[in-house]
Amino acid sequence: MSYFGSKGYRSDPRTARTRRYLMCRPTYFDVVYSINPWMEPGKPVDQSLALLQWEQLRETFVELGHTVDLIDPLPGLPDMVFAANGATVVDGRVLSARFRHAERAAEGPVYTEWFRRRNYQTYETRHINEGEGDYLVTGDRILAGTGFRTDPGAHSEAAAFFDPSETLAQRLALLRRYSVRWVLYDRGGAPSTVAFDASISQWGTPYATSPDGAFVLIKVGR
Repeated sequence: MSYFGSKGYRSDPRTARTRRYLMCRPTYFDVVYSINPWMEPGKPVDQSLALLQWEQLRETFVELGHTVDLIDPLPGLPDMVFAANGATVVDGRVLSARFRHAERAAEGPVYTEWFRRRNYQTYETRHINEGEGDYLVTGDRILAGTGFRTDPGAHSEAAAFFDPSETLAQRLALLRRYSVRWVLYDRGGAPSTVAFDASISQWGTPYATSPDGAFVLIKVGR
């Protein structure tokens, strides 16, 4: 999970800059349940390899000058390692995650409490949302997804908390387009993805909508 400082810190997305990341060590990482098509409990998990890869990623961030904060992993929460799902953070404001599946429900409060203890302004959501898995902060704008993970009502909560000038709505109609990030960067040829590619040049405007109307980009207020 990455989280941002002042508004000026995010002013130029083309300028190289250090960032601050929150990571969770995969101490308890495992696949013991299935809540999406990619989770297969019957297949073994190489936990030693997962820990090695995680440590290499953390070291790379640090070597590049970034700050890496750590949240303690908890037994019984094997997916807590996916820290981006734990909350959405912009300019010191933290929108909590509320997971759809019971297996991950306890993660949201744990992440929220971590930020609260460090004097971040936090907001506990009522609607289902899975943090930065479905909210993508890009410059001074946010893309949000809805469908089988995040409820549309969560967008209104995000709008009220982050003060954007308009709520955005992007429906993930295809199950295999699992999150906002996958929809944006997957080049699998889905019509909505291709249509959005054509609108990238509009990102500099306050509001940008893809030609097929499936994607809406809004400006974060403040």
